[in-house]
Amino acid sequence: MYNPEWDLRSLMLRQLEQIPYVKDLVKCLRRNPYMRRVCGYGSRAPCEAHFTLMKRRIGVEGFRIIEAWLRREA
Repeated sequence: MYNPEWDLRSLMLRQLEQIPYVKDLVKCLRRNPYMRRVCGYGSRAPCEAHFTLMKRRIGVEGFRIIEAWLRREA
């Protein structure tokens, strides 16, 4: 399991880079080692399923609140 702070950093990256889909975020993290390190993942990037499970754990509404906050911060 990954550190939740890393997940929030990656979601912030998604907002800053205007990445439309989680699938594209995962591709970006896999292809770009610098982006992985910035988020905190190191040598391994999470898969799409990781973000789906995270969304399920915090709930759809909680995920929307977090994304709205990240948009304001970006």
